[in-house]
Amino acid sequence: KNRRKPPEMKVVQTAKISLMRKLWWILHRRGFEVRRTEQWCWPDQVRLAGADSRTIFDVGANSGETAAHYLELFPEATVHCFEPMPDYVQLMRNRFASEPRVAISETALSARNGTAEFHVNVGKDTSSLLAPDIAAMPSSYSTTIATEKKIQVKTETVSAYCAANTIATVDLLKMDVQGGELGVLEGAADMLASGAIKVIYTEVFFTPMYQNQPLFAAISSYLAGHGYQLHALYNSTFNGHTGRLQWADAVFVSPSMSSESINLLRQTHTA
Repeated sequence: KNRRKPPEMKVVQTAKISLMRKLWWILHRRGFEVRRTEQWCWPDQVRLAGADSRTIFDVGANSGETAAHYLELFPEATVHCFEPMPDYVQLMRNRFASEPRVAISETALSARNGTAEFHVNVGKDTSSLLAPDIAAMPSSYSTTIATEKKIQVKTETVSAYCAANTIATVDLLKMDVQGGELGVLEGAADMLASGAIKVIYTEVFFTPMYQNQPLFAAISSYLAGHGYQLHALYNSTFNGHTGRLQWADAVFVSPSMSSESINLLRQTHTA
């Protein structure tokens, strides 16, 4: 069959493209950026870690939304969920009561084993082991990140948990821990040194939200010291007033995954 588009359709498409380019240029000159929505966050994790991955750590698991997604993406994996907030832990226990591939730990992964003070904020998703840096926040956000109460939580290192559960390799380590990323990595130093954690998917910050918060450069530098390299950034969020990059998600890969990372970037460059 002749599948060529009729001439009038080509004219309409050409006009749309021309209009889009004009709009882009007008917005660009006024300091605004228009770009495609990022779409590679999940496919990249699957292709790098491998669809046959067996061990996934969901650190800062919240109510289990990401864990449920990982169960679909990695049908052979056990997802180990770490969450220190009791309400979220109960939601996950109810949600995954009949799911044998989910292991739930009511703990905050950190640089040391023990207990710590945890800041439960008005916006529950901003809660953290770190105190919020209210002075660094715009007034529109300061009330959301303000601490509502403090609770004592159990802390554990990645290495201690793996030793206790006979886990030699973590295929994918996901972190959403509101400024506590470096602490989690420090608690996994021996596994990072041996490359036992294949892929890391983590939220990273470029401007501070919490007191004494390690930013992207500190996390990237620490991982580089163990031979890990940045694969890509995803889901970037920019300040609506200044345009400055505030936070994003990042994927880092172990030394053994370096060539695979480069090949994947080549394949998706023009996709």
